Amino acid sequence: TDGSLLITIQAHKNTVAVASLAEIPAILICGNKHAPPEMLEAAQAENVAILRTSDNQYTASWKVHEALE
Repeated sequence: TDGSLLITIQAHKNTVAVASLAEIPAILICGNKHAPPEMLEAAQAENVAILRTSDNQYTASWKVHEALE
C-alpha cells in the first residue's frame, strides 16, 4: 500500500514480486547488498523503487520509524 516500505536483506527478483503483490512501492535492501540486474529489471517493470543501506534491518527500521515521528 502507499506509504509502505519493505525492509529486507533479500536482494533478488522474488523480493520485487512480493512487494508488487503486497502493493508496496519501495524496497530497502539492508547490509549494503547490491541489487542484481534481474532484480532491477523486475523492479522497473513493476514500478517498485529499490533503495540500499549499509545498516542492518533493525537499525534501518528504527531510522525509518524515527523519521516518521
